[in-house]
This record gives sequence, structure tokens and C-alpha cells, in this order.
Amino acid sequence: MVSALLNDALSDPRSVIESLRAVDYTSIEFPTRVAEHFKSIFKEETAFKQIPPLDISHPPENYVQKNLSLIRFRAMVQDTSLSPEIYPSILEDGKPGGWGFAESSVLHGVPSIHTIKEREVVWAISIPGESPFVSEVSMKHPTSATKLSLNQCQHKDPLMREQHIGLHIKIYEPIIGSLRPTDIYTFVGFLTFEYDDESDDTEHSQKTPTLHTIFSVKHLSTLIPFDFPLPNNTDNTSIDIGHLVQHPTSSLRDELISWIANEALDGDHDAALWVLLTCISKVQSRQPPLLPLSLTLSRFPIAETTTANMATPALTHLLKSLLPIFVEIPLSLSLLNNRLFNPESHNDDLHSGLLQLPAGCTVLMSESGIQEGQINTTGVKNIQALRNVLLLQTIDYQFPFTAPYQFSTDLSFIILAEGKASPIAQTQITIPLNSKAPSDCFRQREQISFPSQSRLEAFRRLIGGAMTGEVQVTEDISEHIQADFVMERQAKPTTTADDLMIWMTIAKLLALSHHESMLTMEVWEEAKGLDKRRRDRVASV
Repeated sequence: MVSALLNDALSDPRSVIESLRAVDYTSIEFPTRVAEHFKSIFKEETAFKQIPPLDISHPPENYVQKNLSLIRFRAMVQDTSLSPEIYPSILEDGKPGGWGFAESSVLHGVPSIHTIKEREVVWAISIPGESPFVSEVSMKHPTSATKLSLNQCQHKDPLMREQHIGLHIKIYEPIIGSLRPTDIYTFVGFLTFEYDDESDDTEHSQKTPTLHTIFSVKHLSTLIPFDFPLPNNTDNTSIDIGHLVQHPTSSLRDELISWIANEALDGDHDAALWVLLTCISKVQSRQPPLLPLSLTLSRFPIAETTTANMATPALTHLLKSLLPIFVEIPLSLSLLNNRLFNPESHNDDLHSGLLQLPAGCTVLMSESGIQEGQINTTGVKNIQALRNVLLLQTIDYQFPFTAPYQFSTDLSFIILAEGKASPIAQTQITIPLNSKAPSDCFRQREQISFPSQSRLEAFRRLIGGAMTGEVQVTEDISEHIQADFVMERQAKPTTTADDLMIWMTIAKLLALSHHESMLTMEVWEEAKGLDKRRRDRVASV
């Protein structure tokens, strides 16, 4: 029975909806019933993956001859300011309306007010910074030979990618909690190609891919699930932990830190650990503000060559291979003065900003491209936008004739600065890089010694689990920390409550990196020792 339902849903989903309408033709919650029915069919991962994907390798052009075919699109919501639409929920022939089903047929009659419903419309794009290893490769859906055409809406993509997917999403089922910009969903529904306006002048109108959503699934910031803590007593041969099975996290963590240090940071293990902690950090609380760690690697060397590949920090290649969502932003005066960092609406069209990125994204900013010159008004606004994200984890959306709308975000930043500190933005943590061979910090990807695929997968599981984990603080540990803080202040009166907040943040991140769900006194001492070594290094520069 289940296989028959699955086959019908994949081969003829419209007939499935029509049969549901035949049974429930009066319910005002019919879209919800449709969503629940299809969700139940595709609740298992194996079934869900049989739905053809929409992505760079399977572009909309691949489905031109398959109008109203069922597809899935994992995407970031970019623009929620579009006006909702009305549609006929029942067509003249009595069949269900909506979902792109021949809505123009109602123009020959006057639809009843009782059959007119409203649907939400948003613009969504392929996820900025989504790492290739996250993008699934399925043998049932081989890469299409169809070439992805140049996207005409590059201004709606934060990274201005020529090769990206962007389309209208029309939503029928009420989504629990309204959609917000940068939310990540997989939308499942019918793909159609519709004119942007209602004009009959098709010569000057442009068809836009449009997804009529049957149901949607909201994603974690890691895009795919990870275990936390990592299991200690299971067969981990699939990720090649081998002799590390009994103590997988401790040895695996040390190996990961060493790899980052040796391949990207000239052997600086403390700097590599700070990078790891920054990558797994996230917003823990808005009130009080426990925000993601932000890191400046100061005294970072300058590339010895001006070629694009060689000027790329080796850290970029490593983080791309490790993190679910990662974006590199090479700062320059031209970028600051000419690009938008905050989204802005122009002619009722929301243009994306460079910082309109999904929660859980790690941003690597290199300042090596900034030379002497004039910063214009746009540049000043962009610097302020960056500082707001670092300090408050908020981003402003600018619309005409109104004050900016402030939306929360959850981004981790690593800034590579040539001097003692970043001249552009102040981060919570600054550590001078201990580098003796600057050229080792800049490598082409093929010059980097990558671990085996299975070991790389183990690193990803370690990081992904830490990103999703939670750490508890028992009453005994809390009392110990308070007493210890009092002793620290007595020994060093300049110690403040801000120091305590930083130490608590570091301690929790260290626990997560160890895949420990409880904060211990050993980890607390480790956190203080790590920060003391950093402060000593800063003072010695």
C-alpha cells in the first residue's frame, strides 16, 4: 500500500490532489490536508530522496517539458515582502484550483467569493555558501546535461552568483511561524513557468520559474543532521574512526586541530583551536546576549603573489571542505564602496546584501585587499552594517519611506588582519598568528594535504555535532565558577564581568568541541588557560 501511494505521488501528484478534493470538497483547510497527506508519504528519507531535486546540477530548464512535475528545492528565503495572491480554490469543472492548475480557466466565469483563497508568495534562492559535500549526490537523479542559463536576478543573491537558482515560491499551507528572510527550507511542489505580470503582451514579458508548494520542511543550520555527542560504543567503520572507536572525539579533535594548524596556519595550534571554536559557535541567547564568537587572526601575512588562486588563504579551502555553509569575503575598497552589505528595496524589489546569509554560516573576511583610499557613503554604511552583525547579530533591511526593519541573524566571523587588529571591525577575540613562513598560509587547493575521504567525513561529523549540541552547567560547577571568578578579581582587580562572559562562552565551546554535554571543572580551567595564553601573546606583540 505504501509503495502504491508513493508511486502515485511521484507519477501523478495532481490526480492525488483531485482524489483528496473529491472526498473533502468543502474544507477551508484543504491545503493543510494535502500537505499532511504528502508529508506522510515522503516522511522516510529514502522516499523523500526519490523526489527529483532542483539545484545547479538539475536546473529549472531541465523541467521545461515536465510542467507540473513534482520537485524539491532546498533554498534560502530571500524576499518576503512580495504581495500575497488570490486564487480560485475550485475551478469551473469542479476540480481543485491552486498549485498551478489551469487557473486561467476561471476567467470565463465569475468565481464565487467562497472559492477565492489567498496564498503567500516569497522569493527563494539556492543557499549561499552551501558546501559541495552537503549537496546530495543521488544515482537516481544523475547530473543533467541541460546548461543552467544566466540568472537574470543576480541582484537577489548575496554573492551575486551568475550560476544560482532563484524562483518564486507560492505557499498554500499556513506555515507555523511566518517565513523570515534567510530561513532555510526544502519546498516540495509543482514547478511551472509563469509570466511576471498579468499582461497578455508575452513578447515583452519574461517567464519565471515558480514553485507551487505542496509542503515544506524547515532545516537546521547545519542543513543535514549530525549526532551529538558522537557515539562511543557504536561501529564507526563507516567514517573510518578505526582504533579511535573507544575514544573517538579526543583523538579525532586533536587530529583536526593539527590538520588546520599545519595546512593553513603555519603550525599555530592555538590559532587553529580558536578557528574551530569560532566555527561551532552560535547564538545561545538574545537576552542576555550570548552571541557567536567572532575572531580576528591578526599579524596575518600578506600573499606574496597577486594571482587569484595563490592569494586565497589556505584556510578557505579547509573550511569549505569542513563546514556545511561557508562564505569567503575578500574585502577591498571597491567592495566596500560599491556593494550593498544590507538588503535594500528598489522599485518594490528587494536587492540582497552581502551579509544576507543563512544562520549557521561561517564568514571568512580577508583584509589584505584593502589599500589606502577614500571610503564613500556606501562604504561607511557597509562598515556599520558589519559592526552591527558582529556586536548585535542583527541586519537592517531598508525599504523606502520607512525606518530600517531589523532582523536577527546568526553568523560566525573570522577576520584575517595584517596589523595588530582589524581597522574595519572589532571582534570579541583577537590573537596574533604565530607564523614564520608566510607563504604556508596561502596555497592552492591541490597543494594542501587532505585526509582520506572517510577521515574528512569524520571531521565533518565532529564539527556538525558540535554546532548542534547543547551544554548544561550544573549547580556545583556554577558555584565553582562564581567562587573562582571572585578569586580572579581579587588577584587582578581589572577583571570584569565581561571577562566572565567570555570565559563562559569559551568553556561551553570547548565542551562542545570535546562532544561533552556537561561543563566540567577541567574544561573551565582549559578555557581560562587558552584565553590567558592568547592575552599573553597579544601583550607581547
